[in-house]
Amino acid sequence: MLYEADKRNLSLIAAGDALIGHRLSIHNEERFRFVIDRIREADVSFVNLEVLIHSFEGFPAQHSGGNYMAMPPFIAEELKWAGFNLLSRANNHAMDYSHGGMVATSRYLDAQGLAYSGVGENLAKARAPVYLDTPKGRVALLSICSTCPPGSRAGQQRPDIQGRPGVNGLRHKKRYVVPAREIGTLRRIANSIGESDNAEEKPDQCNFLGHEFVSGEKPGAYSEPDESDLQAMVKGIEAARRQADFVFVSIHHHEHDETIEIPSQFVQTFSRKCIDAGAHAVIGHGAHILQGIEIYSGYPILYSLGNFLYQSQTIDYLPAEVYEKHGLDELRSFPADAFDARIQGRALLRDSRWWETVFARCDFEAGKLTTVILHPVELGQHTHRAQHGRAMIARDEKAEQIIQDLKRLSLPFGTKIDFKDEVGVVNL
Repeated sequence: MLYEADKRNLSLIAAGDALIGHRLSIHNEERFRFVIDRIREADVSFVNLEVLIHSFEGFPAQHSGGNYMAMPPFIAEELKWAGFNLLSRANNHAMDYSHGGMVATSRYLDAQGLAYSGVGENLAKARAPVYLDTPKGRVALLSICSTCPPGSRAGQQRPDIQGRPGVNGLRHKKRYVVPAREIGTLRRIANSIGESDNAEEKPDQCNFLGHEFVSGEKPGAYSEPDESDLQAMVKGIEAARRQADFVFVSIHHHEHDETIEIPSQFVQTFSRKCIDAGAHAVIGHGAHILQGIEIYSGYPILYSLGNFLYQSQTIDYLPAEVYEKHGLDELRSFPADAFDARIQGRALLRDSRWWETVFARCDFEAGKLTTVILHPVELGQHTHRAQHGRAMIARDEKAEQIIQDLKRLSLPFGTKIDFKDEVGVVNL
């Protein structure tokens, strides 16, 4: 072969959510440097950047992704130091500080030469892939987010009006199946509280408080991706396959159907359609805990890789809306007060699943997946929040417990994982 890239051999490190707020390069613990070495040795190292990098250039948006992300400019340098070279920015925090915050983040990332996708000045740019050149081949990344606060989804450009800056959003439809007798009950409740909003309802269907309920034999919640958003991604993947040696897809999602450990049906459908279209891997995140792994048509779907860095509780300044949300005095309270209230109000932040995860190494040979190695990490749940949230390789019993948890979550997808030498190994 003339070129090294013609072999189509590539190593990918995939990590989950990076809510990074502190310097990484000052630390030298062996368990931390082990993680950094694994990131640096891969050809492509991916992470979801779930913060904004700015000096408060933008105005805080009316709606945030749950917290208003504002991290100092040196964060871009730290990401590069750690070895990451491919980032997703399509997530619920991308527009916390409106257009100004989005643009400032782009400026700092661009200065470090970091490749990213998922946001843009309009919908076409937010949907566009980013390309990363490596000695082993050209890589494309398309990023999308299903959890979009009001006003954060990018808008389409027209000949007569400019588009709206924002994220590449994946809409979805959700319906609830209930026993037939309950349709009448829901309809009577809606009428009694003045919430009846559809005079043309079918006998087996009811719109209740903005949700669609239908009768069926198997009660439950069912969801499907918006067809236009799905087809836009499919076409984007097909085009990227003609421009790159490898195509990866990132999806940020908070939604779930039965429990938070199980990705929504629409996420599963979307992910498989991406592989069908030619993606070599789908990397999921957003749930902030681990979800299962599926090997579909020979390629990996990592439904949720949990938190890789969680340092978002030491932000210097917060908008008034945050204090109001937690019932605090908007003028006399401090960020520490808001974060105290947030921790007490969110049980999941006190759940060990929030603080235990893996990052995955996927190896490809001749364009085909050959190995998936899962490195377990822990994020210091019981450490003071000034320090917690930095990924440290897990060892011994903790390593085995994390891999066993992921093994359990992956079994419904037909994926078998072995624990060997303190890592998880996916049986392909």
